[in-house]
Amino acid sequence: MDSKTDSELLDGGRKLPLVEDFYTIQGEGFHAGKPAYFIRLGGCDVGCRWCDAKYTWNPRLYPPTDVRTVIDRATACPAQAIVITGGEPLLYPLGVLTETLHGKGLEIFLETSGTHPFSGYFDWVCLSPKRQQPPLDEAFRRAHELKVIVEREDDLQWAEQNAARVGDDCLLYQGVTLGGTGKDVGKRHPTLGNNVMVGSGAKVLGPFKVGDNARIAANSVVLREVPPNATVVGVPGRIVRLSGEKLDHIHTPDPVMLEIEALKARVEQLEVANSKQTEGE
Repeated sequence: MDSKTDSELLDGGRKLPLVEDFYTIQGEGFHAGKPAYFIRLGGCDVGCRWCDAKYTWNPRLYPPTDVRTVIDRATACPAQAIVITGGEPLLYPLGVLTETLHGKGLEIFLETSGTHPFSGYFDWVCLSPKRQQPPLDEAFRRAHELKVIVEREDDLQWAEQNAARVGDDCLLYQGVTLGGTGKDVGKRHPTLGNNVMVGSGAKVLGPFKVGDNARIAANSVVLREVPPNATVVGVPGRIVRLSGEKLDHIHTPDPVMLEIEALKARVEQLEVANSKQTEGE
C-alpha cells in the first residue's frame, strides 16, 4: 500500500492492521506474570532474521480493523494492562487506540524497536533496539526497559552501550534532545549518569558524560561534559552550581536575571566612581 492509501484506510488510527488480539499472561520482561490483553499489529520494516513473528511483517495480509472492536474486546476481559506489539506498532498512529484505553483506566504497555516517531499514550515502553536499524533518540528517552537479542560477544557490548545511554532514575522532561553535533566519529551521543534531571526543551549534544545527580535547566544547550552534582543553565550551557545537595529544578537560577544583576552592579560601581571623580574636580 502506498502512503496515501495507508492514510485513507487507517483513518487517522481509527483502523489498524490487526494480526491478533487475546487475553494472556505477560511472559517476559519487567511485567512478567502480569495478566494482559495483547494487541498485535501487522507490518515491520526492521526484518530481524531471528524474529519469532515473521508472519506479521506484511501489513497487506491484515485488512484494517476498526479499533472500537478491539477496544470492546479488551475492556471485556479482566486484564488491567494492555500490551501493544507487532510487527512494529509505531508504524501507525496509535493515539485513538491508546488514549481511549487509557481513558477507561487501563495501563498501556508498548513493545517497539523505536525506529519510528512515537504517537499515543504509554505507561511503559519496552525498547528492543536493533543494530541494523538503530532506534531514534526519542525512543531512549521514552524507554523504561531494554530487550536486546544477543547472538555474539559484540552484541553484548552493543547492548551495554545502549543501556548506558540513560542511567537509573533519570528524569527527562518533554522535548529533550540527546544527540550528536555531526562532527564526531564513532560514539556521537551523550551518556547520562544516575539521578540526572534534564528540563523541557534542553539539548545535550556530543559523546560526553553527564555526571550523577546533574541538573540541566529547561531550554539549555549542553555541548561539553557535565561533572557530578552540577547545575547547568543557558545557551551554551554553563555550570552555575556545583554541590552535593540536590537542587529543586523549579528554582534553578535564571541566567538572564543573573546577567542583569551583574550589569546593575557594574553600573552602580561606575556611578560611584564617576561621583567621586566629579567631587574631586
